[in-house]
Amino acid sequence: MVGAGILASSLAEGQTIVGSAYDALPGLYRVPVAELAPSRLSGALSVGYGITEAQPSETGPHQRLSFSAAVSVVPMPRLQLSVRSDGRYDRHPDDGHGQDSGSTLAPTIAARWVEPVSAIVALGVEVGVWLPGTESLSTTLDAASPHALLFATARWGPITLTTLSGYRIDRSGAASPDLAGTRAGDRLALGLSDFDAGLVAIGMAYFLGPSRLFVEIGDDILLGSGAPAFLESPLHATAGARYQVSDSWTFELLASASPSKRPALGAADPLIPVEPLLAALAGIRVHWPVATQPARSLPVPDAEARRERVQPKLASIQLSVQLAPAKPATITATLSRGGRDYPLASRGGNEFELADVQPGSATLRVTADGYHESVTSIEVPETGAQRLDIELQAALRAQIRGLVRSLDGRSLRAHIRIEPLALVGDTDADGFFELDVPPGKYAVTVEAEGYRAQKRDVVLERDAVLVLNTDLLRGP
Repeated sequence: MVGAGILASSLAEGQTIVGSAYDALPGLYRVPVAELAPSRLSGALSVGYGITEAQPSETGPHQRLSFSAAVSVVPMPRLQLSVRSDGRYDRHPDDGHGQDSGSTLAPTIAARWVEPVSAIVALGVEVGVWLPGTESLSTTLDAASPHALLFATARWGPITLTTLSGYRIDRSGAASPDLAGTRAGDRLALGLSDFDAGLVAIGMAYFLGPSRLFVEIGDDILLGSGAPAFLESPLHATAGARYQVSDSWTFELLASASPSKRPALGAADPLIPVEPLLAALAGIRVHWPVATQPARSLPVPDAEARRERVQPKLASIQLSVQLAPAKPATITATLSRGGRDYPLASRGGNEFELADVQPGSATLRVTADGYHESVTSIEVPETGAQRLDIELQAALRAQIRGLVRSLDGRSLRAHIRIEPLALVGDTDADGFFELDVPPGKYAVTVEAEGYRAQKRDVVLERDAVLVLNTDLLRGP
Protein backbone atom coordinates (compact mmCIF):
# COMPACT_ATOMS: atom_id res chain seq x y z
CA MET A 1 0.00 0.00 0.00
CA VAL A 2 1.14 3.55 -0.66
CA GLY A 3 0.28 4.56 2.92
CA ALA A 4 2.50 1.79 4.24
CA GLY A 5 5.28 3.01 2.01
CA ILE A 6 5.06 6.57 3.26
CA LEU A 7 5.22 5.55 6.92
CA ALA A 8 7.93 2.98 6.28
CA SER A 9 9.98 5.64 4.53
CA SER A 10 9.53 8.08 7.40
CA LEU A 11 10.55 5.39 9.91
CA ALA A 12 13.59 4.35 7.91
CA GLU A 13 14.82 7.85 7.14
CA GLY A 14 13.68 9.61 10.34
CA GLN A 15 11.49 12.12 8.49
CA THR A 16 8.48 13.79 10.13
CA ILE A 17 5.33 13.75 8.06
CA VAL A 18 2.73 15.89 9.86
CA GLY A 19 5.08 18.39 11.52
CA SER A 20 5.42 19.85 15.02
CA ALA A 21 2.62 20.98 17.33
CA TYR A 22 2.80 23.86 19.80
CA ASP A 23 4.98 21.74 22.15
CA ALA A 24 7.63 21.35 19.36
CA LEU A 25 6.90 17.59 19.16
CA PRO A 26 5.18 15.78 16.25
CA GLY A 27 1.46 16.51 16.40
CA LEU A 28 -1.53 18.47 15.16
CA TYR A 29 -2.45 21.12 17.75
CA ARG A 30 -3.23 19.39 21.05
CA VAL A 31 -3.29 15.84 19.67
CA PRO A 32 0.15 14.18 19.37
CA VAL A 33 1.24 12.06 16.43
CA ALA A 34 3.14 8.80 16.93
CA GLU A 35 6.00 9.48 14.56
CA LEU A 36 9.71 8.77 14.69
CA ALA A 37 11.66 12.01 14.43
CA PRO A 38 15.26 12.68 13.37
CA SER A 39 17.78 13.64 16.05
CA ARG A 40 17.34 17.37 16.31
CA LEU A 41 16.61 20.40 18.47
CA SER A 42 13.29 22.10 17.68
CA GLY A 43 11.58 25.30 18.73
CA ALA A 44 7.93 26.33 18.52
CA LEU A 45 6.33 29.72 19.03
CA SER A 46 2.57 30.34 18.84
CA VAL A 47 0.59 33.52 19.44
CA GLY A 48 -3.18 33.93 19.45
CA TYR A 49 -6.22 36.03 20.19
CA GLY A 50 -9.45 34.69 21.68
CA ILE A 51 -12.78 35.92 22.97
CA THR A 52 -15.31 34.55 25.43
CA GLU A 53 -18.89 35.73 25.54
CA ALA A 54 -19.99 38.22 28.21
CA GLN A 55 -21.15 36.80 31.52
CA PRO A 56 -24.24 38.10 33.43
CA SER A 57 -23.96 41.78 34.41
CA GLU A 58 -21.01 42.34 32.03
CA THR A 59 -20.95 44.86 29.19
CA GLY A 60 -18.91 42.96 26.60
CA PRO A 61 -16.81 39.88 25.81
CA HIS A 62 -13.64 38.73 27.53
CA GLN A 63 -10.49 39.07 25.41
CA ARG A 64 -7.31 37.02 25.62
CA LEU A 65 -3.85 37.38 24.11
CA SER A 66 -1.94 34.11 24.41
CA PHE A 67 1.47 32.76 23.55
CA SER A 68 3.27 29.45 23.82
CA ALA A 69 7.01 28.90 23.50
CA ALA A 70 8.54 25.42 23.50
CA VAL A 71 11.84 23.67 22.94
CA SER A 72 12.16 19.95 22.23
CA VAL A 73 15.11 17.64 21.81
CA VAL A 74 15.13 14.22 20.14
CA PRO A 75 18.20 12.30 21.35
CA MET A 76 16.96 9.22 19.46
CA PRO A 77 14.00 8.77 17.04
CA ARG A 78 11.82 6.99 19.63
CA LEU A 79 12.59 9.27 22.61
CA GLN A 80 11.28 12.85 22.40
CA LEU A 81 11.53 15.47 25.18
CA SER A 82 9.82 18.86 25.46
CA VAL A 83 9.70 21.91 27.73
CA ARG A 84 6.88 24.38 27.06
CA SER A 85 5.78 27.65 28.66
CA ASP A 86 2.20 28.91 28.15
CA GLY A 87 1.32 32.50 28.92
CA ARG A 88 -1.69 34.73 28.47
CA TYR A 89 -3.02 38.19 29.17
CA ASP A 90 -6.78 38.46 29.82
CA ARG A 91 -8.81 41.66 29.71
CA HIS A 92 -12.29 41.53 31.22
CA PRO A 93 -15.26 43.85 30.55
CA ASP A 94 -16.93 46.09 33.07
CA ASP A 95 -19.00 44.01 35.49
CA GLY A 96 -20.20 46.97 37.54
CA HIS A 97 -16.85 47.34 39.29
CA GLY A 98 -14.86 48.56 36.31
CA GLN A 99 -12.70 46.75 33.80
CA ASP A 100 -10.15 44.19 34.95
CA SER A 101 -7.11 42.36 33.56
CA GLY A 102 -4.54 39.76 34.55
CA SER A 103 -1.80 37.52 33.26
CA THR A 104 -0.42 34.04 33.97
CA LEU A 105 2.60 31.97 32.98
CA ALA A 106 2.89 28.18 33.41
CA PRO A 107 5.44 25.63 32.16
CA THR A 108 4.87 22.00 31.12
CA ILE A 109 7.51 19.26 30.90
CA ALA A 110 6.86 16.11 28.85
CA ALA A 111 8.67 12.96 27.70
CA ARG A 112 7.42 10.76 24.88
CA TRP A 113 8.25 7.29 23.53
CA VAL A 114 7.10 6.12 20.08
CA GLU A 115 7.03 2.53 18.87
CA PRO A 116 6.02 1.43 15.32
CA VAL A 117 3.89 -1.72 15.40
CA SER A 118 3.44 -2.16 11.62
CA ALA A 119 4.17 -0.36 8.37
CA ILE A 120 1.00 1.71 8.85
CA VAL A 121 0.42 2.00 12.61
CA ALA A 122 2.56 3.41 15.42
CA LEU A 123 1.85 3.82 19.14
CA GLY A 124 3.12 6.38 21.60
CA VAL A 125 3.10 7.07 25.33
CA GLU A 126 3.70 10.41 27.02
CA VAL A 127 4.18 11.40 30.63
CA GLY A 128 4.46 14.97 31.79
CA VAL A 129 3.67 17.51 34.45
CA TRP A 130 2.01 20.94 34.29
CA LEU A 131 3.21 23.53 36.81
CA PRO A 132 0.61 26.30 37.29
CA GLY A 133 2.34 29.60 37.90
CA THR A 134 2.23 31.06 41.43
CA GLU A 135 4.27 33.52 43.46
CA SER A 136 5.48 30.72 45.74
CA LEU A 137 7.60 27.72 44.71
CA SER A 138 6.04 25.54 47.38
CA THR A 139 2.53 26.42 46.14
CA THR A 140 3.58 25.67 42.56
CA LEU A 141 4.84 22.25 43.60
CA ASP A 142 1.61 21.59 45.52
CA ALA A 143 -0.35 22.45 42.37
CA ALA A 144 1.82 20.34 40.02
CA SER A 145 -0.51 18.27 37.81
CA PRO A 146 0.95 15.14 36.15
CA HIS A 147 -0.58 13.48 33.11
CA ALA A 148 -0.15 10.27 31.11
CA LEU A 149 -1.24 9.74 27.49
CA LEU A 150 -1.53 6.77 25.18
CA PHE A 151 -1.91 7.67 21.50
CA ALA A 152 -2.04 5.82 18.20
CA THR A 153 -1.41 7.00 14.64
CA ALA A 154 -2.25 5.36 11.31
CA ARG A 155 -1.55 6.48 7.74
CA TRP A 156 -3.25 5.73 4.43
CA GLY A 157 -1.65 7.57 1.52
CA PRO A 158 -1.86 11.33 2.22
CA ILE A 159 -4.19 10.84 5.21
CA THR A 160 -2.99 10.60 8.81
CA LEU A 161 -5.41 9.63 11.60
CA THR A 162 -4.38 9.98 15.25
CA THR A 163 -6.22 9.42 18.54
CA LEU A 164 -5.38 9.79 22.21
CA SER A 165 -6.69 8.79 25.60
CA GLY A 166 -5.17 9.73 28.92
CA TYR A 167 -5.59 10.98 32.45
CA ARG A 168 -4.49 14.12 34.31
CA ILE A 169 -4.24 14.21 38.08
CA ASP A 170 -5.24 17.85 38.38
CA ARG A 171 -4.09 19.60 41.52
CA SER A 172 -4.02 23.05 39.94
CA GLY A 173 -6.77 24.28 42.27
CA ALA A 174 -4.06 24.59 44.95
CA ALA A 175 -2.59 27.49 42.95
CA SER A 176 -5.77 29.58 43.15
CA PRO A 177 -5.76 32.84 45.13
CA ASP A 178 -8.27 33.66 47.84
CA LEU A 179 -11.50 33.24 45.89
CA ALA A 180 -13.71 35.11 48.33
CA GLY A 181 -13.06 38.43 46.65
CA THR A 182 -12.24 37.15 43.17
CA ARG A 183 -14.37 38.62 40.41
CA ALA A 184 -16.13 36.40 37.88
CA GLY A 185 -13.85 37.48 35.04
CA ASP A 186 -10.73 36.52 37.00
CA ARG A 187 -12.22 33.12 37.87
CA LEU A 188 -13.01 32.56 34.18
CA ALA A 189 -9.40 33.32 33.22
CA LEU A 190 -7.63 31.26 35.91
CA GLY A 191 -7.68 28.01 33.91
CA LEU A 192 -7.44 26.04 37.16
CA SER A 193 -9.50 23.04 38.17
CA ASP A 194 -10.73 21.23 41.29
CA PHE A 195 -11.21 18.00 39.31
CA ASP A 196 -9.09 15.36 37.62
CA ALA A 197 -9.65 14.92 33.88
CA GLY A 198 -9.99 12.02 31.47
CA LEU A 199 -8.45 13.11 28.18
CA VAL A 200 -9.85 11.96 24.83
CA ALA A 201 -9.31 13.38 21.34
CA ILE A 202 -9.14 12.43 17.67
CA GLY A 203 -7.55 14.25 14.76
CA MET A 204 -6.87 13.89 11.05
CA ALA A 205 -4.31 15.46 8.74
CA TYR A 206 -4.07 15.55 4.94
CA PHE A 207 -0.80 16.42 3.26
CA LEU A 208 -0.30 17.77 -0.22
CA GLY A 209 3.26 18.65 -1.14
CA PRO A 210 4.62 21.10 1.46
CA SER A 211 1.16 21.81 2.94
CA ARG A 212 -0.63 20.03 5.80
CA LEU A 213 -4.33 20.50 6.55
CA PHE A 214 -5.63 19.14 9.84
CA VAL A 215 -8.64 19.07 12.16
CA GLU A 216 -9.06 17.72 15.68
CA ILE A 217 -11.70 17.54 18.39
CA GLY A 218 -11.34 16.53 22.02
CA ASP A 219 -12.67 16.79 25.52
CA ASP A 220 -11.11 17.04 28.97
CA ILE A 221 -13.80 15.10 30.85
CA LEU A 222 -13.80 16.38 34.43
CA LEU A 223 -14.08 13.59 37.00
CA GLY A 224 -14.72 13.28 40.71
CA SER A 225 -17.36 14.11 43.29
CA GLY A 226 -19.27 17.22 42.26
CA ALA A 227 -17.75 17.25 38.76
CA PRO A 228 -19.80 19.14 36.15
CA ALA A 229 -21.81 17.52 33.39
CA PHE A 230 -20.06 16.32 30.23
CA LEU A 231 -21.08 19.41 28.22
CA GLU A 232 -19.55 21.72 30.86
CA SER A 233 -16.16 19.98 30.59
CA PRO A 234 -13.67 21.80 28.33
CA LEU A 235 -14.53 20.79 24.76
CA HIS A 236 -12.22 22.00 22.01
CA ALA A 237 -12.25 21.82 18.21
CA THR A 238 -9.42 23.08 16.01
CA ALA A 239 -8.77 23.37 12.28
CA GLY A 240 -5.51 24.54 10.78
CA ALA A 241 -3.07 24.63 7.89
CA ARG A 242 0.67 24.13 8.10
CA TYR A 243 3.15 25.09 5.37
CA GLN A 244 6.72 23.86 5.24
CA VAL A 245 8.77 26.82 4.04
CA SER A 246 12.02 24.81 4.09
CA ASP A 247 13.58 21.83 5.84
CA SER A 248 14.11 24.06 8.89
CA TRP A 249 11.09 26.39 8.95
CA THR A 250 7.33 25.78 9.12
CA PHE A 251 4.48 28.31 9.40
CA GLU A 252 0.91 27.60 10.47
CA LEU A 253 -2.49 29.24 11.01
CA LEU A 254 -5.23 27.78 13.22
CA ALA A 255 -8.77 28.53 14.35
CA SER A 256 -10.32 26.94 17.43
CA ALA A 257 -13.66 26.92 19.20
CA SER A 258 -14.96 25.66 22.52
CA PRO A 259 -18.68 24.77 22.39
CA SER A 260 -18.75 23.85 26.09
CA LYS A 261 -21.65 24.99 28.24
CA ARG A 262 -20.29 27.71 30.54
CA PRO A 263 -20.09 26.74 34.23
CA ALA A 264 -21.21 28.89 37.15
CA LEU A 265 -18.49 31.29 38.32
CA GLY A 266 -19.75 32.21 41.77
CA ALA A 267 -17.46 32.40 44.80
CA ALA A 268 -18.90 29.15 46.20
CA ASP A 269 -18.69 27.23 42.91
CA PRO A 270 -15.81 24.80 42.20
CA LEU A 271 -13.02 25.80 39.86
CA ILE A 272 -13.58 24.65 36.27
CA PRO A 273 -11.28 25.63 33.35
CA VAL A 274 -13.01 27.72 30.69
CA GLU A 275 -11.65 27.79 27.12
CA PRO A 276 -12.15 30.86 24.86
CA LEU A 277 -15.32 30.59 22.81
CA LEU A 278 -13.40 31.43 19.61
CA ALA A 279 -9.68 31.87 18.99
CA ALA A 280 -7.24 32.35 16.13
CA LEU A 281 -3.56 31.45 16.34
CA ALA A 282 -0.42 31.71 14.27
CA GLY A 283 2.80 29.81 14.82
CA ILE A 284 6.27 29.11 13.52
CA ARG A 285 8.41 26.01 13.98
CA VAL A 286 12.15 25.77 13.51
CA HIS A 287 14.40 22.69 13.55
CA TRP A 288 18.14 22.32 14.01
CA PRO A 289 19.60 18.87 13.15
CA VAL A 290 21.82 17.30 15.78
CA ALA A 291 24.97 15.63 14.45
CA THR A 292 25.03 11.92 15.27
CA GLN A 293 28.82 11.64 14.76
CA PRO A 294 31.60 14.06 15.72
CA ALA A 295 32.96 16.16 12.90
CA ARG A 296 36.31 15.10 11.51
CA SER A 297 38.98 17.53 10.38
CA LEU A 298 39.99 16.57 6.87
CA PRO A 299 42.17 18.61 4.56
CA VAL A 300 40.31 19.86 1.50
CA PRO A 301 41.89 21.66 -1.43
CA ASP A 302 39.42 24.53 -1.62
CA ALA A 303 36.10 25.90 -0.33
CA GLU A 304 34.05 24.28 -3.11
CA ALA A 305 35.37 20.82 -2.23
CA ARG A 306 34.59 21.50 1.43
CA ARG A 307 30.96 22.34 0.62
CA GLU A 308 30.61 19.17 -1.47
CA ARG A 309 32.07 17.06 1.34
CA VAL A 310 29.80 18.51 4.03
CA GLN A 311 26.59 18.55 2.00
CA PRO A 312 26.31 15.77 -0.64
CA LYS A 313 24.31 16.50 -3.74
CA LEU A 314 20.82 15.03 -3.69
CA ALA A 315 18.13 14.54 -6.32
CA SER A 316 14.44 13.66 -6.42
CA ILE A 317 12.44 11.08 -8.38
CA GLN A 318 9.05 12.11 -9.81
CA LEU A 319 6.94 9.26 -11.21
CA SER A 320 3.72 9.17 -13.21
CA VAL A 321 2.00 5.77 -13.61
CA GLN A 322 -0.51 5.02 -16.36
CA LEU A 323 -2.72 1.90 -16.30
CA ALA A 324 -3.77 0.24 -19.57
CA PRO A 325 -6.67 -0.15 -19.56
CA ALA A 326 -7.32 2.50 -16.89
CA LYS A 327 -9.32 1.39 -13.86
CA PRO A 328 -9.13 1.88 -10.06
CA ALA A 329 -6.15 0.01 -8.56
CA THR A 330 -3.75 0.32 -5.62
CA ILE A 331 -0.32 1.31 -6.97
CA THR A 332 2.97 0.80 -5.10
CA ALA A 333 6.27 2.30 -6.26
CA THR A 334 9.60 1.42 -4.62
CA LEU A 335 13.20 2.45 -5.32
CA SER A 336 15.76 -0.25 -4.40
CA ARG A 337 19.48 0.16 -3.96
CA GLY A 338 22.16 -1.42 -1.78
CA GLY A 339 19.73 -3.98 -0.37
CA ARG A 340 17.29 -1.32 0.95
CA ASP A 341 13.87 -0.28 -0.33
CA TYR A 342 12.64 3.34 -0.38
CA PRO A 343 8.88 3.65 -1.08
CA LEU A 344 7.77 6.65 -3.16
CA ALA A 345 5.16 8.90 -1.55
CA SER A 346 1.85 9.55 -3.29
CA ARG A 347 1.19 13.11 -4.48
CA GLY A 348 -2.41 12.35 -5.45
CA GLY A 349 -3.83 10.48 -8.40
CA ASN A 350 -1.18 8.27 -9.99
CA GLU A 351 1.69 10.66 -9.20
CA PHE A 352 4.54 9.70 -6.82
CA GLU A 353 7.73 11.31 -5.52
CA LEU A 354 10.85 10.42 -3.53
CA ALA A 355 13.03 13.29 -2.32
CA ASP A 356 16.67 13.42 -1.17
CA VAL A 357 17.90 10.49 -3.29
CA GLN A 358 21.61 9.79 -3.46
CA PRO A 359 22.96 9.73 -7.06
CA GLY A 360 23.85 6.42 -8.69
CA SER A 361 22.29 3.24 -10.05
CA ALA A 362 18.97 2.01 -8.64
CA THR A 363 15.99 -0.19 -9.50
CA LEU A 364 12.46 1.19 -9.71
CA ARG A 365 9.68 -1.35 -9.10
CA VAL A 366 6.01 -0.44 -9.77
CA THR A 367 3.11 -2.81 -9.04
CA ALA A 368 -0.70 -2.62 -9.18
CA ASP A 369 -3.36 -5.25 -8.58
CA GLY A 370 -4.37 -6.89 -11.87
CA TYR A 371 -1.42 -5.47 -13.86
CA HIS A 372 2.00 -6.74 -14.87
CA GLU A 373 4.82 -5.53 -12.61
CA SER A 374 7.31 -3.03 -14.03
CA VAL A 375 10.99 -3.31 -13.01
CA THR A 376 13.26 -0.61 -14.45
CA SER A 377 16.96 0.13 -13.94
CA ILE A 378 17.57 3.86 -13.62
CA GLU A 379 20.49 6.19 -13.07
CA VAL A 380 19.74 8.86 -10.46
CA PRO A 381 21.34 12.20 -11.36
CA GLU A 382 23.46 14.20 -8.92
CA THR A 383 20.96 17.06 -8.62
CA GLY A 384 17.53 18.13 -9.80
CA ALA A 385 14.35 16.15 -10.42
CA GLN A 386 14.23 13.05 -12.62
CA ARG A 387 10.82 12.60 -14.27
CA LEU A 388 9.72 9.06 -15.14
CA ASP A 389 6.58 7.80 -16.91
CA ILE A 390 5.64 4.14 -16.44
CA GLU A 391 2.75 2.29 -18.13
CA LEU A 392 1.44 -0.94 -16.61
CA GLN A 393 -0.39 -3.41 -18.83
CA ALA A 394 -3.29 -5.46 -17.51
CA ALA A 395 -2.30 -9.02 -16.57
CA LEU A 396 -4.18 -11.85 -18.33
CA ARG A 397 -6.58 -13.38 -15.83
CA ALA A 398 -8.79 -15.44 -18.19
CA GLN A 399 -9.69 -15.28 -21.88
CA ILE A 400 -12.40 -16.39 -24.30
CA ARG A 401 -11.34 -16.71 -27.94
CA GLY A 402 -12.62 -18.49 -31.03
CA LEU A 403 -13.82 -18.52 -34.66
CA VAL A 404 -17.33 -17.82 -35.94
CA ARG A 405 -18.30 -19.49 -39.25
CA SER A 406 -21.32 -20.57 -41.26
CA LEU A 407 -22.06 -24.29 -41.79
CA ASP A 408 -20.37 -24.14 -45.16
CA GLY A 409 -17.13 -23.00 -43.48
CA ARG A 410 -17.20 -19.28 -44.40
CA SER A 411 -15.89 -16.80 -41.81
CA LEU A 412 -18.58 -14.49 -40.44
CA ARG A 413 -18.63 -10.97 -39.09
CA ALA A 414 -20.30 -11.56 -35.72
CA HIS A 415 -21.13 -9.73 -32.49
CA ILE A 416 -20.07 -11.30 -29.16
CA ARG A 417 -21.84 -10.44 -25.89
CA ILE A 418 -20.77 -11.72 -22.43
CA GLU A 419 -23.16 -11.47 -19.49
CA PRO A 420 -23.36 -10.46 -16.68
CA LEU A 421 -20.29 -8.34 -17.51
CA ALA A 422 -22.13 -6.49 -20.31
CA LEU A 423 -18.87 -6.98 -22.24
CA VAL A 424 -19.22 -6.81 -26.05
CA GLY A 425 -16.88 -7.35 -28.98
CA ASP A 426 -16.79 -8.12 -32.70
CA THR A 427 -14.95 -10.65 -34.78
CA ASP A 428 -12.37 -9.55 -37.34
CA ALA A 429 -12.60 -10.19 -41.09
CA ASP A 430 -11.49 -13.80 -40.53
CA GLY A 431 -14.23 -14.42 -37.95
CA PHE A 432 -11.75 -14.44 -35.02
CA PHE A 433 -12.45 -12.85 -31.61
CA GLU A 434 -10.55 -12.60 -28.31
CA LEU A 435 -11.91 -11.12 -25.04
CA ASP A 436 -10.23 -10.91 -21.61
CA VAL A 437 -12.48 -11.53 -18.59
CA PRO A 438 -12.08 -12.25 -14.86
CA PRO A 439 -12.48 -15.89 -13.75
CA GLY A 440 -16.15 -16.85 -13.27
CA LYS A 441 -19.36 -18.14 -14.85
CA TYR A 442 -20.69 -16.41 -17.97
CA ALA A 443 -23.33 -16.59 -20.69
CA VAL A 444 -21.75 -16.00 -24.13
CA THR A 445 -24.05 -15.00 -27.01
CA VAL A 446 -22.84 -15.03 -30.64
CA GLU A 447 -24.93 -13.11 -33.23
CA ALA A 448 -24.50 -12.46 -36.95
CA GLU A 449 -26.86 -10.79 -39.41
CA GLY A 450 -28.94 -13.37 -41.30
CA TYR A 451 -28.06 -16.20 -38.87
CA ARG A 452 -29.56 -17.66 -35.76
CA ALA A 453 -27.88 -16.52 -32.51
CA GLN A 454 -26.20 -19.09 -30.29
CA LYS A 455 -25.84 -18.87 -26.51
CA ARG A 456 -23.29 -20.87 -24.47
CA ASP A 457 -22.84 -21.11 -20.67
CA VAL A 458 -19.15 -21.29 -19.76
CA VAL A 459 -16.96 -21.44 -16.63
CA LEU A 460 -13.41 -20.01 -16.62
CA GLU A 461 -10.69 -20.59 -14.02
CA ARG A 462 -7.89 -18.10 -13.31
CA ASP A 463 -5.32 -17.87 -16.13
CA ALA A 464 -7.47 -20.18 -18.30
CA VAL A 465 -8.08 -19.73 -22.05
CA LEU A 466 -11.39 -21.05 -23.42
CA VAL A 467 -11.59 -21.72 -27.17
CA LEU A 468 -15.20 -21.23 -28.29
CA ASN A 469 -15.57 -21.98 -32.02
CA THR A 470 -19.13 -21.44 -33.28
CA ASP A 471 -20.97 -22.55 -36.48
CA LEU A 472 -24.16 -20.54 -37.11
CA LEU A 473 -27.30 -21.66 -38.96
CA ARG A 474 -29.04 -19.36 -41.38
CA GLY A 475 -32.32 -18.00 -40.13
CA PRO A 476 -33.95 -15.00 -38.47
